[in-house]
Amino acid sequence: MKKIAVICAHLPDRNTGMLTVDLAAHTILRDYFPESQITLFSFARSSEVPYESGESSHSYLDIAKNSEKFLESDIFLYWGDFIHSHSYWEYDMGLWINEIQALPPLQRKEALEKLHSDRDKFIFLSGQPLEKLKQTVVFGSTIITNEAHDNADSNYTTCFNNFFANIGNVYFRDALSASKVSPLRQSEATLGCDCAFLLRNEDLYQLKNFQLSENRTGVGLFLGRSPSKLKMMIFAKMVANQMNEDLSWLPWFSSFPKMRFAAKFFGLDVPQHDVLPGDILSKLSGYRFVITDTYHICVNAWRMGIPAVCIGQGTNGSLHSLSDKKKEILFEQYGGRRLYVFLERISSIKGMRKEVARICKEVSDNDLTSAVAKNVQEHRSMALNRLVSALKALHN
Repeated sequence: MKKIAVICAHLPDRNTGMLTVDLAAHTILRDYFPESQITLFSFARSSEVPYESGESSHSYLDIAKNSEKFLESDIFLYWGDFIHSHSYWEYDMGLWINEIQALPPLQRKEALEKLHSDRDKFIFLSGQPLEKLKQTVVFGSTIITNEAHDNADSNYTTCFNNFFANIGNVYFRDALSASKVSPLRQSEATLGCDCAFLLRNEDLYQLKNFQLSENRTGVGLFLGRSPSKLKMMIFAKMVANQMNEDLSWLPWFSSFPKMRFAAKFFGLDVPQHDVLPGDILSKLSGYRFVITDTYHICVNAWRMGIPAVCIGQGTNGSLHSLSDKKKEILFEQYGGRRLYVFLERISSIKGMRKEVARICKEVSDNDLTSAVAKNVQEHRSMALNRLVSALKALHN
């Protein structure tokens, strides 16, 4: 029996998008490799995982506290997110791990050094023999935040280059990341897709309360990743009114009281409590289209064939995992540029009206939305084939 270690990103809060990413690993590996022992690892202790028993179909082991079990695995599958990017360890992890944030400066520095040591050991498999690296696949991850300046961190660069030059296969979720690593892979394919694209609707029934909607009506709205939320609410309300569709809130994340207060003025009911992932995805499946500033809502909607209108800052760079640029790259990659709204274009009354009229026209164009959904499905099929072929080659 082969032991497959799946390395997932740290889950600091309830996050439906990241949950669908990891659910995809759980279902794909179970279906294609039923005789294997599958273990999901992350840097979060089990007590930190923000989902209660029964809300999710899978659980995680702390990679550092179960290092022996991890390193004894036969196959290593790094699954999604920014876990190999430089900014993830310099910004995201240092921010999310509360114990590190709360430490005095000197102790925080030592804790971050330990974090980087664990990164090299577990994320880049530093010190492991070449045979271990050859048994490794990276899928659905991204390094769009990496830039030439990151080369100043010589330790990171050395580990990065050694890892990506020697692992079995790498299939990043976006073309930009694929191009950045391609010199280390020579003529090999380096493009996959976002892990959540690999889900099927039937997989979601593993989540408590999920029920696929039979009808699609109304416009779903969630805002939580970009600034100027009031402007985005006005924009969404105007689009829904012009389309003669009801606008309702999709509770992808829990919202702050300020957001709930503002939403009431637009007739939106924003729950104060956490909502089950199965209920959230059930609601998503019943919309005619969605308007959002959140990356994985777009991914999950398009996978279901539901058009997504995404809002993001055009001037926002790829600085860290929450930067807007990943959303823009997603839409460009699948031909959905016309359904992307730059926040700067709705900053004035004239610009708002123009964008509302444009989006109403674009989202009503069935040829356009069908073409984007078709591109997603064709890309998904290609990426799944690459992933399964790579794992089967290691499995034999």
